[in-house]
Amino acid sequence: MQQQGGVIIYRHLLKQFEKSPQKLKVVFYSPISAKYLGRLKPENFVLSLLPFVELFPDGVTDWNFEDALQIAEKEPCPIFNNAAENLLSGWALANSDAVRQGKVGEAKIKLNEKLLIIDDEYSTWEAAYEQIFANAEENILSPNYQSQDAFREAWRNGSALDEIGQKAKEASFVLSDLYINENHEDAHPFKTRGDLKKISGFQVFEALKKTYPYLPYMMYTTSNKVWNSETFRSEGVWAWAVKDTSPTLGVEDKKAQFEHFQHCFLKTSQDEWKHVSRVWKDLIELKFRDDLESSWWFEKCPMALEILTECLLILDSVYSARSDFESKYIADYQARLCALIFNNLGGICEVLAIKHAEIDGKKDEPATPKTFGAYIYNLRAFFSHQLFYRRAKPIEVIFAVELMINLFRLNKSEFDQQKYWPFKLEREFVANTNLNYLLQLEDLAENHAELQFDKEIFKDLKSSFAGEKTDIISKKTKAQLVKKLVNTFITNQGNSNNA
Repeated sequence: MQQQGGVIIYRHLLKQFEKSPQKLKVVFYSPISAKYLGRLKPENFVLSLLPFVELFPDGVTDWNFEDALQIAEKEPCPIFNNAAENLLSGWALANSDAVRQGKVGEAKIKLNEKLLIIDDEYSTWEAAYEQIFANAEENILSPNYQSQDAFREAWRNGSALDEIGQKAKEASFVLSDLYINENHEDAHPFKTRGDLKKISGFQVFEALKKTYPYLPYMMYTTSNKVWNSETFRSEGVWAWAVKDTSPTLGVEDKKAQFEHFQHCFLKTSQDEWKHVSRVWKDLIELKFRDDLESSWWFEKCPMALEILTECLLILDSVYSARSDFESKYIADYQARLCALIFNNLGGICEVLAIKHAEIDGKKDEPATPKTFGAYIYNLRAFFSHQLFYRRAKPIEVIFAVELMINLFRLNKSEFDQQKYWPFKLEREFVANTNLNYLLQLEDLAENHAELQFDKEIFKDLKSSFAGEKTDIISKKTKAQLVKKLVNTFITNQGNSNNA
């Protein structure tokens, strides 16, 4: 097929061969190189990946079209479907400057963690994903089936789900199709959870989230039913992007589709959640300890780990509901969920009698300052009662949950040796609330090696919070400010009346 116009024909051929894409082999030819054609029209970037014959290439005098065609026909031909080619085209359009400048590598989405992709048609997506993601060959995991029929046969005999579970052990996030074992034309809209359970994609999701609750999950499917996405979001799916299989999709729609895909993907791969994932894994490991029932805390609070599990599930809903990736821009309802987690942690402290009401040297009630666990209790009181101008942020909650888990990992002897660790409202020269909080946590981590805190995370967080200015105002200062404002208002009112 000849260059740009041939791409239009190629897209219609993809539609014709969608049931057997492996049978389609194309070779493009043009007097212009494939690289230049891709720069000229980024939406036709696929030309640079398919077999291509350049007519009369520079510097070649004994060129023969038939010979060149035979060589090209022997080249491997990447397999695509319409949705994959549309996504690739949208990627090139969204990164048109880099594509035109030949800096394709800079346009790729960075992939530094293992991504599990679950799709019965993965062979028709592989070439697109390898172009869109950097380090794709090393970091993309997928069930190893050469065709849709092979995948579906493995699904029916149960081996596919087993293999997916094995791959998930290495993964940091998941990108999954919805209709894995169903034909799309046979899939009916559904609304209830009962109907949802019959869909193969949901069965995979349910199985993976049960075993690996820390995995962020994104659905990428041809289903554009709003009620489907809303139901999945309520079940714990973080993001929902739609595949478009139209061979005539316009360039603006392709670009918008890719940008939404990228937005959803970046949401599932954010750095904060990587830390939550590690905390999740620590909790799961703790649950399966052989000596769990003999732990120093188990007799008084046997449900503690279930409460911590609920705390992390609440965090999952906080992150899955986000519309952005910055923790400093969270909505009020998310902040209320964070406050709920702190209250749960405070409740555990009260049951275990490790609370301490001392903040900045002032004792409000007698307590047992036996352990730095009291730090959590004071932290909860700080965020619930004294930090009146904002709520706790997810990353602050994460550290508190991690601290509680690490406390539970200590044996009786290690626990008995702990000393009270105070929580101070302010540190010298530190008026920034977040920075104050993180510096205290860093001190705690330095002085308690047995807690096994990941100290590297402090570096990034301190730099991100350093620009914020959130001065702490005590209750007394707040009352004085309110009194001053009231007096000013009365005075102004009096002056206005006199005038």
